[in-house]
Amino acid sequence: MKTLTTITFIGGNTERKISFIRAYSAKKPSYAGAARMVAAKLNADNDSGGEYPMIVPSDISVSRIEYCDYQTN
Repeated sequence: MKTLTTITFIGGNTERKISFIRAYSAKKPSYAGAARMVAAKLNADNDSGGEYPMIVPSDISVSRIEYCDYQTN
């Protein structure tokens, strides 16, 4: 079993949600840790050859972290 971690954050004046599937035993992230996870994911998704500046965790405001069990078959 794994955990679906959903992080609600504000970045660029909009509230968004992003989800991560993580090992069930993974430590639950702090708000600062969650901001680092979001920034890393957004930077990976936006890898546009330098067209956009890198997103740093301080640009991300995490407002909520939710967990639920994620069943894999």
